[in-house]
Amino acid sequence: MSKVLHKTWFNFSEKEELRDSIIMSVLAFLIPLFLGKLIHLAFGAESLVTSNTQIIVGTIINSLLVVSAFNLTGFKRLWSIVMLPSIATICSGLLFGPFSMNMVWMMPAIWLGNFAFVYAYKYFFVYREFNYFLTGLFAVIIKVLIIFGVFSILNACGVFPKAAVDALKYSMGAVQAMTGIFGVFLGYLVVTSYKLR
Repeated sequence: MSKVLHKTWFNFSEKEELRDSIIMSVLAFLIPLFLGKLIHLAFGAESLVTSNTQIIVGTIINSLLVVSAFNLTGFKRLWSIVMLPSIATICSGLLFGPFSMNMVWMMPAIWLGNFAFVYAYKYFFVYREFNYFLTGLFAVIIKVLIIFGVFSILNACGVFPKAAVDALKYSMGAVQAMTGIFGVFLGYLVVTSYKLR
């Protein structure tokens, strides 16, 4: 595992990797914390854009996960991009409204799902040089299986209030799949832009 985690697609210097690690960690926290609020302010509470805030934020975060798999080495550099988005989402309280605190139960599963997503990219694309989009599809499937699987187990144990179940089921299943796929495409654009430098 260590060998895979220390492999990168780009040969950055230590200084460049540290810079990218800091920038991506800051973005991983600030985007879920503030972007939803900015969207609400800009478009109003009832707009189509506002109703898809979770998809917009999730897509950007998944693209950051892809880029981190390409750029960063070791768990020490990856942990913040894996863990900070869900912490910021709960702190903002916007995406899940009154059910945000129920999401605390899901945080370890989201962290594990995010790590599996990054590791799949590192192993299959960066390390083994498989096709980018097939790797993306595989990474998304693994992430959704982990997150939705844990949600289903916790739901079966009665952890979530009944009023929250339908919204959380959609968020932990379909939305995770959509944002993962969109993030793969957005990540491709970002990674391609690195190649053009």
